[in-house]
Amino acid sequence: MNQEKDNKKKKSELSNKQKLFCYEYLIDRNGTQAAIRAGYSKKTANRIANQLLSKLDIQEVVNKGIAKIEEKCLVDAAYVINGLKEVSMRSLQKKPVMKFDYVNKEMVQVTEEVEHEDGTTTEEGVWMYDSTGVNKALELLGKHLKLFTDKVQFGPDSNLVALMEEARRRAINGRSENA
Repeated sequence: MNQEKDNKKKKSELSNKQKLFCYEYLIDRNGTQAAIRAGYSKKTANRIANQLLSKLDIQEVVNKGIAKIEEKCLVDAAYVINGLKEVSMRSLQKKPVMKFDYVNKEMVQVTEEVEHEDGTTTEEGVWMYDSTGVNKALELLGKHLKLFTDKVQFGPDSNLVALMEEARRRAINGRSENA
């Protein structure tokens, strides 16, 4: 009876190479590179990584490692997403374009003449915002949400992917009808 338990325990234990894979995977979460660094063949690293990451005991070790890292760093997905949202919102805040008025010795907002459809013109203030910060934050949020991929994901998010694909098709069809 005890020998049977020992055999089951040995089967569920990870080999040194598998443990190394888990450690390497936690560095950059790139399965192929982790497999190569752990000593698996470069030719089969992608396939091996997929096989290893599908094993429950490896998933358990990886998930525990991720939890430890997040706990140590006080950083998790929610922290990153909230930070990106804040950067995006702050970068979208418009700021007046200012110049120094040498006559009145003060900073004044730059203005420009704007012509309206009815032919009238008005002088309006010029504003700017940080488009680089907004674009980068939105790009990273989009990547997190997998908005920029043509791959179909199966699993817990497969319904979301199907809904997004349907919305994309509708948007494309709407554009072609309006053109």
